[in-house]
Amino acid sequence: MKTTVQYDDIREFEFKPGTTLSSYLQLTRDDVKSYFLSGSSLVDCSCPACLSHERSEAFSKFGLNYQECSNCQTLYVSPRPDENAIDEYYRKSKAREFWNQHLLTETEAKRREKLFKPRVQWIIETVEEYFPSAQRFSSINSVHPPFLQELVESDYFKKIRIVTPRADLSHVNCEKDGVQVVNDAIGAFSNPTDAVTLFEVIDRLSDVNAFAGALDKMLVPGGLCFLTTISISGFDLQVLWDKSNSIFPPDRMNVLSTEGLMLLFERHGFECIELSTPGLLDVQIVANAYKENASIEIPRFVRYLMEQRDNDTLQTFQEFLQMNRLSSFARAVFQKK
Repeated sequence: MKTTVQYDDIREFEFKPGTTLSSYLQLTRDDVKSYFLSGSSLVDCSCPACLSHERSEAFSKFGLNYQECSNCQTLYVSPRPDENAIDEYYRKSKAREFWNQHLLTETEAKRREKLFKPRVQWIIETVEEYFPSAQRFSSINSVHPPFLQELVESDYFKKIRIVTPRADLSHVNCEKDGVQVVNDAIGAFSNPTDAVTLFEVIDRLSDVNAFAGALDKMLVPGGLCFLTTISISGFDLQVLWDKSNSIFPPDRMNVLSTEGLMLLFERHGFECIELSTPGLLDVQIVANAYKENASIEIPRFVRYLMEQRDNDTLQTFQEFLQMNRLSSFARAVFQKK
């Protein structure tokens, strides 16, 4: 099983401009109240990763309760809204409209260059190594139109299906030959595919287990699943916990541990061929949070690291997190047996 380490100079503000992110979080807070807390029925659930019922209450965000699984330490919202309510939220909420018009627009150029071009190259290189005959590609529930456009422009796959009831695809060249758009949930889509992407998808699903089962039926034997997510095993999420701006519903309703992620896909008949946490921002995010609020509760060792050590030490520590799968950004490739 591969582990990838990256050496890039990326700064948090390039992808999440501070004032814009604050506005997005406030809109999300308001929309969560409107869509999920005002008359909507919320359903209790077990751990989305390992299905254990054993858990402890972690904290509340925007009026919804996060639980920590006692078995695999996955963090998840329960009780939670159903899939239809979440789909409607992503189609109509003011927060998502703001995301598309501001956050996405302001960071699109940097995201395409530093995130999505490397992701497409990662996909192509992995397919050539593990499933070189793959021709049919599907992107599931993507909320990243710049990635979809980059994928279409690569001209690598003969057939590309974009399966989503959520995304705004107005900026994607869906008229290109071989590109098909399916505006429906994955469970309603039965056409076989050779490879799929799930970029920040399992984070915001109501029924992760049912989704994984539908994915298993969709992929052909030997098919590849490319996945990115944030992991509660990561340094900045463990340190900041409920104070983290990266954990909030419904965008981060499921924050799986790396152990939980493995359990989920192994249960559905997948083999992991890569699991990496090539995140570049953990130490910087904690340092920024501590700089903005010196009274924030963080472990003594972390406080010492931030106050007494230089940038070279902090960079080395970030590389340590990457090498040991302890960064909060995770990427994985699973192959159907």
